[in-house]
Amino acid sequence: MANIKVCYELTPNELKKNPICPHCHFDMSSHERNVHGLLDQIDDGIDELTQEWTKKLLETITDPLVLAQKQYLNNDQQKVIDDFVASKERPKRVDDFFVESITALLKGFEPVVIDAETLVEKLEQLQPLSEDNFRKKLNDIIASYTKGKDESKLRIVVKRKEN
Repeated sequence: MANIKVCYELTPNELKKNPICPHCHFDMSSHERNVHGLLDQIDDGIDELTQEWTKKLLETITDPLVLAQKQYLNNDQQKVIDDFVASKERPKRVDDFFVESITALLKGFEPVVIDAETLVEKLEQLQPLSEDNFRKKLNDIIASYTKGKDESKLRIVVKRKEN
């Protein structure tokens, strides 16, 4: 597209007088590629590419293994993905939030499941603490579960044991 020459100043009368544009110096007798229809062709190519991208993205995120990761996203991200899957069409405006939500879903998460009863037992063992010290101890407890894991892919889930 960068090689397309367009001159908006050339008039039909000027072209009748001389095959060389007096403004941009385009020579009608040169063997440069005719751009008639080229922009339509590029536009059609972009439309096809967008449709293919949408189809591939839908196929990817509706895979049960990928879709299972959705539970680790926040509610707004889940809604964006649910809307996309339900409509099977990309949003009219593909904004940063949509892209970030899809990226978060595709990068995969590593859930760290913390048993609620065990967590409560550890908290009960703490002596009375100031707020700052309590936060530090809580962070230490969490760190014991997440040690050696990639924080950017980590999601902490607190669950009760099923009886």
